[in-house]
Amino acid sequence: MPAKSSPRKSTRRRKAIAASALPPTSPEAFAMEDVEEMQNRHEPLRKKYMRYVIERHEGPPMLAHPFCRQLAFDLDRCALIHREIDELSAMAAEFLQQGQWEDFIVCHTPPHRIAAFRKLLRTHAAKLSDEEYWRNLRMIYEEAANPSAHWVTFRQLFRSRRKKREHLMNPRERDMLRRLPDSLTVYRGYARFGGEGMSWTLDRRVADWFAHRDSGRGEPRVITGEVRRDDVLALITTTNEAELLVPDGSVTQQVHGPAVEDDPKCSAAEYMQPPFDIEALCVQPASPRQARRYPARRRGASARAKPRPR
Repeated sequence: MPAKSSPRKSTRRRKAIAASALPPTSPEAFAMEDVEEMQNRHEPLRKKYMRYVIERHEGPPMLAHPFCRQLAFDLDRCALIHREIDELSAMAAEFLQQGQWEDFIVCHTPPHRIAAFRKLLRTHAAKLSDEEYWRNLRMIYEEAANPSAHWVTFRQLFRSRRKKREHLMNPRERDMLRRLPDSLTVYRGYARFGGEGMSWTLDRRVADWFAHRDSGRGEPRVITGEVRRDDVLALITTTNEAELLVPDGSVTQQVHGPAVEDDPKCSAAEYMQPPFDIEALCVQPASPRQARRYPARRRGASARAKPRPR
């Protein structure tokens, strides 16, 4: 796949989990008077959190804490930020103790969830089932703010010898991958480094789009290669990017070439219309029962319009 990727549709699911994780709180705790008082209270950001402050070229700095990611307009009035961090950190500790692994991970902001997952593996690996391992790893990968920044870690996690790897995919994706041909042509767009990564796509337009998206850092390029279906870790269709996760060294006959000359200024959702038809590649038709259970997406269906780094 490309060197950059887009936000995932699981955002709604993530918000629902986070909302269900919140403990019942009295309305008084969220009274507008209390919020206004905390906003105006002189309470400088705690020294131990200063290392999470990121200065930006324009605008206020960003606080990128594991439990709070937001603009820090006034570092001398951080009472609300402190309350959010305190509450979420306490909830995360409780979820970890109770064995609610997914809720523990979701308490963290997306860029820090891979670190939370590694902590979970260090302390409770024996209690984490194989199915939970792969499902949580996919969730973290899909929602990571910048998967390329954690490429080495993701590579190690995806190389796990745990069983039930099929749970990286939903039932529809498993069925489609099974019916794809033995050999597949895949693409990956990039504009810096050598295009290394696990994420490839069956749709050349996706690679071109992401290559141009990062073109401010180099020449937009696209890798074309071949991969055996049996070497594919997962097929991801929830992003409308026809994405394949492929282990290092599995893509052969790689050819590096320029991306299309036209710089696609529109969003990924607009540029990649109609959506790539993976079913057209399948060598085995779906059974009538599977067709009823997993109906094909309507062409032109909306996709995410705000890509994020991959």
